[in-house]
Amino acid sequence: MHVEISITAGPAKGQRFTFAKPDRFLFGRTLDARVSLPDDPYVSRQHFLLEISPPDCKITDLGSKNGTFVNGVRYGGRKPLRAGIQQAPRGIRETILKDGDKITVGDTQMNITIMSAPSKQNEKKNTVATLSYTPNDPVHQEQAPSSPTGLLGRLLKDAAEKKHPKAPLSKPPQNAHGFPEFEGYQIEEMIDRGGMGVVYKAITLKTGREVAIKVMHPHMAANPDNVSTFQREIDVTRQLTHHNIVQLFDHGKTDDLFYFVLEFVKGMNLYQFLEFRGGPLPLKEAASIMLDTLDGLAYAHQAKITMKIANGHEQSYIGIVHRDLKPQNILLGHSEKGWIAKISDFGISKSFESAGLTNITKPGEVLGTPMYWPREQITHYKYLNPATDVFSVAAVFYEMLTGRWVRDGFEELFERSQKQNRLASISDYMSVIVGNAAIPIRERNSNIPEAVANVIDRALLEVEVPYDERKMRDTLSQMRYPNARVFRNALETAFLESGLTEATMRKAQHDLGSQNKRFLRKAPSKKLSTQQKPQMKVDENLNGGVPASNGTIFYSTIRPSVTRSKEVTLLVLHLEESSEYIREVGDTYFSNTINNLYKRVRKHSSASELIFMKATGDGFLAVFTSMSAAFSIALSFLKKPIQVDIQVRMALHWGPVKIAHDGDVLGVEVHRVFRIGNVQMSEQIDAEYDGAPIPVSNRIVLTHQGLKHLNERDRAKFRYAGKYQLKGFEEGCGLWVLHKRQ
Repeated sequence: MHVEISITAGPAKGQRFTFAKPDRFLFGRTLDARVSLPDDPYVSRQHFLLEISPPDCKITDLGSKNGTFVNGVRYGGRKPLRAGIQQAPRGIRETILKDGDKITVGDTQMNITIMSAPSKQNEKKNTVATLSYTPNDPVHQEQAPSSPTGLLGRLLKDAAEKKHPKAPLSKPPQNAHGFPEFEGYQIEEMIDRGGMGVVYKAITLKTGREVAIKVMHPHMAANPDNVSTFQREIDVTRQLTHHNIVQLFDHGKTDDLFYFVLEFVKGMNLYQFLEFRGGPLPLKEAASIMLDTLDGLAYAHQAKITMKIANGHEQSYIGIVHRDLKPQNILLGHSEKGWIAKISDFGISKSFESAGLTNITKPGEVLGTPMYWPREQITHYKYLNPATDVFSVAAVFYEMLTGRWVRDGFEELFERSQKQNRLASISDYMSVIVGNAAIPIRERNSNIPEAVANVIDRALLEVEVPYDERKMRDTLSQMRYPNARVFRNALETAFLESGLTEATMRKAQHDLGSQNKRFLRKAPSKKLSTQQKPQMKVDENLNGGVPASNGTIFYSTIRPSVTRSKEVTLLVLHLEESSEYIREVGDTYFSNTINNLYKRVRKHSSASELIFMKATGDGFLAVFTSMSAAFSIALSFLKKPIQVDIQVRMALHWGPVKIAHDGDVLGVEVHRVFRIGNVQMSEQIDAEYDGAPIPVSNRIVLTHQGLKHLNERDRAKFRYAGKYQLKGFEEGCGLWVLHKRQ
């Protein structure tokens, strides 16, 4: 399968492009466009973008003045429409291209050829989700979409049913706890969830070693060819062995799922750490994390690897590019020496893309995290090199030291999208990236030494580069740093010039890892506050200490060494069908949704009684001093949903919890409340109960222990829902439920 673009008229007539793998294609006047027409007055600087993942191809107008025509229909365009020309409905700037489609911009005409295109009788069955419309369709002509979000949801749902029919998927066997089973491993718990899959903590049965198992579901059907391509790609990643890179031990495929057995890192990712701290890190604390990360990245950029090519022969290469560096992909493991940084997800996303197992982005979905992208990640997608990683990791360091993203524009984009009730698209991100250069780091934080600032600012330089791999590589290598090793050496020299010695950095690293502090965490937001936060120990707060009075949320980074217990209220919130939701709207939009959950809790009038909170991948676990406070917050999610297209499941329970030596909130009752949050009617064991079934979503489920701690008025809002046999518990559990939004 491949996509072919032939230019049949205009200044670039005769050019032909063939795509057998995922790629992006920028058309415009700008120098770094794949087809650059600097002298064509009809063409905008960035006119349109093609996203290609054979056999699929999507075109998006990038806010051009004159619009982009597909088969005579104009998409986008700021200039008033001439009489007799059809316009796509307002707000729709993108459409999926089919075999034989024609694109017109001024004098330039392009033909689209999609090899192995579906036959006409199957074309309807294989339609791809998009905000597009059909010319002369009276529905689209007479009824402009009243709700972009509603239209988007309908199209995504229709497309999911057409492109991915809900035939029974083969799933791996599940154990008594509902976790998947993989030969040789025992799953213990889910530790993370994202747009591409779920991560579990597991034990290797032969050795007892703790591992992480990442389970991913391809967006595309897996055929023998792309499975073989994927296996060749991922085998390259297994060759990376460095203490600052998360080790890939094994991988496999079971029916429709791919799984990866990875080194288990006990700690948190950098995003969580920055959120826990509630603001940017001082340079002396950030320095060791920066150097650790660059050590791992430098090794990958210079590693000699061997790859089997399609004919079975082996070929050697030097270096691997990560392509998706962000705070979430830098894990901080804790040891006696302090934090050690490890880069995760090396090669997994790229291998999925290269094998054709991901699809082109749907509206609102973006593969990767654009806040850390240089412009070539869009314009030169095929030719990304180590200098691209240099920019991305420098953008991560920038955020560590300032609490801000490197560019202006993203905050405004998210706020604007929220007000317009729509999802940010790849074209929105591109407009921000190409229109906003990186802000010099000392303008964000004047305390950063000038020598260090100069190194980071250089790593963030960008320029329009012709679409030529050699020119791009040479230009970026000279302008930034050619790879992570050179960047690391320059940064270490700057540290020394600024009086930051290795001994100082290591002491700060040790102090950070060994101190027994309690950090206040601000609710997740796009900007991290630089305000100094008060501190409180977890054990003091859970054992009679006075909670904060300003409604902020507590987290722990390094935990108390003493295990204590106290009776508390436990609230668990899950997003219904979160994996499918992430797949539809994308990781970035999903992260903003989770942030809004936290913000709701932080600003609630009962938040002063919140004493602990932690993320669970698709929601949160919160600990309160009183049942009334927890219920009040839970009720707010029923009365006013966090988002119209999101449903939630909540559980409330009262019981004792323990603070382990590493500070986590543990105990049987924590396990129980999670089971209650996911309870289903199939688990009911009360033969005499003949009432209404327990709702699937938009519900609060409450235990008898929790019911006793509510006042009489609030108890009356719940109805008895029968007794249930919770997984992992011998005794039955009586439950009460509140479903109606009142």
